Amino acid sequence: MLNKFKAVIPGFDVNALVKSLKDSLSELTADDLTPRSTPSCELIKVREGSLPAVFVINGFMSEKEESAQDWLEVVDNLYPDNQVIQVKWKAGNLKDMIFDKGVVPIIPTGHGKIGFAAMLMARSNLLGMIATAGAYLVDKVMGHWKTSFNETRHVALALSSYLEQHKEFENCILMGHSLGGRIVRHTLNELTTPNLVSVAYVFAGAVSSEDEQWEELLEKHSDLKLINCMSTKDYVLRSVYKAGTLWNHEPAGLTPVMDEHEHTLNLDVTEYASGHTKFKQQELGNFLKSELAMLDEDKLKLLHLRK
Repeated sequence: MLNKFKAVIPGFDVNALVKSLKDSLSELTADDLTPRSTPSCELIKVREGSLPAVFVINGFMSEKEESAQDWLEVVDNLYPDNQVIQVKWKAGNLKDMIFDKGVVPIIPTGHGKIGFAAMLMARSNLLGMIATAGAYLVDKVMGHWKTSFNETRHVALALSSYLEQHKEFENCILMGHSLGGRIVRHTLNELTTPNLVSVAYVFAGAVSSEDEQWEELLEKHSDLKLINCMSTKDYVLRSVYKAGTLWNHEPAGLTPVMDEHEHTLNLDVTEYASGHTKFKQQELGNFLKSELAMLDEDKLKLLHLRK
């Protein structure tokens, strides 16, 4: 297939592009990040309430959301009396990236831009994307992912530092959607105080599900309870995320995380979340409340829940 593809585009070096893209997606360590003079995120108190506080973190497709009211449809079913704080950051908007920033051009496919986007993202490998969109556009998509991934590291550094400095938030609860789930993971990694976070919820996680990404975190935070919510109808993770990460791992939003670990719970919420942006709504909140209510009293207490 590779030879055939090169014949279609003479002189095109696919291997060089792949190496360049993989290099660009290599995650930076905290030491590699350039210090910033301004905070990478803003903490906005959504409402007063009891502790532990619930920190909610949006991801892709959330840049234009000024409030966290959609989060309350989930939070209010689980923690109706708790303080809620939004971690607001420059998430980027995936729809804008695809349609408004030139990644998907207008071409005569008969289906317009949306049809072309579907065709582009339905391709199952890098060569398919290059054949459809061209190397320049693929490189542009990867560049956008690199920017977003690096931003999640900056946000996690800022959030972990804040939590370390404000001991009133000990035993706090983190909830992350999409790339917000990636921030949850990075925050747990950056925290030097074990078990400062007691419960972490990941919805449509745009973060690796591989054991090596979570094993050490669960060892360090030995009391942490991790709840991972997945939907098989999440076509953003199935297509755009996998393309953006060169198909080198399965995201948590599609695949269980540390399924055999005693402190993890993976829930298939496909029936209640019909797409990547359909997690923060009442129906899913109702499901989580009823599903978690079946746990015994001791486990509910560890999740800060009551029947």
